[in-house]
Amino acid sequence: MPWKDSDAKKVPAHWTVYVSRANLTSGKARGATDPVNAMLNYCYRLAEAECVLACHSVGLDPAFGMLHLDKDSRDSFALDLLEVVRPEAERFVLGMLGALDIDAREFHRSEFHETREGTCRLVAPLTHELAEQCLTWARLLAPIVREYALILAHASGGNITVPNPTKDKALMREPASGKASRKDSPKNAPQNAPKESPQPVKRERVTHVPCTVRDVIPSDLWEQVAEHLPKPSQGNKADQRLSKHGVLAGAVCTEILRIPGRHLPPTIADRKTVRTHLRRWKADGTWDALFPVLTGHPRVRTLMGEVSEPGA
Repeated sequence: MPWKDSDAKKVPAHWTVYVSRANLTSGKARGATDPVNAMLNYCYRLAEAECVLACHSVGLDPAFGMLHLDKDSRDSFALDLLEVVRPEAERFVLGMLGALDIDAREFHRSEFHETREGTCRLVAPLTHELAEQCLTWARLLAPIVREYALILAHASGGNITVPNPTKDKALMREPASGKASRKDSPKNAPQNAPKESPQPVKRERVTHVPCTVRDVIPSDLWEQVAEHLPKPSQGNKADQRLSKHGVLAGAVCTEILRIPGRHLPPTIADRKTVRTHLRRWKADGTWDALFPVLTGHPRVRTLMGEVSEPGA
């Protein structure tokens, strides 16, 4: 497991390697005793919650299982759907560990906590980074859970309308269409005016919108630019808790990638927070120092639609 050099000697020996899904106390997958299994369990739990929400979005009972037996206080059908998301959750965790030809994330000892029973718990901001994947899993589940609902509706023989969660603009990241002005509404239109066929609303579609902070600012780029960012003020507790990693990713999206603030994914940063910090960074010269480093990185250049390497 890729630990920070200064923290490598501070962690227990069984935290440095991954042996199996079984913990060291009971031999079960629950109650992880190492960071890798703790991250997997956390992702599985988040994905299960997304499966429950996906069931409700099409009117299915998450407790009515097909592969998993029905049990009290268990969402069996959500666990059926979890098998669809499980490979994606595992792929994401393996990517953070550098096992899939992806730059490994550097982990810190402060991101994990070991209880008296030996259970390994996750601590923010690592929990936030894992939770950023919920939207990706929700988008993966939307067409699958609707297909399940259509099959059940057809088998029932009744006239059942199944909602389509793939048309959810918030879920699928489609920009909201503009609202017609009051004077152009049909209620205020002249009665004798000829009826015109409705024209399709033109929408500004944003392509290649990143979903997570690491999609915009990978670990190696963050190490290069973190030292240029101003340190949080001692008297401002909110500024100390704020993740500058996400704010910088939001600044890259709005300033370099030219993504409108209203289309900025909530999994990256709040657009008002990004706008406030960007104004400060431009005033004190921080943004001028960051700009050439950001635009010269292969990942940012790829998002910009340019060549991946400068001068290539």
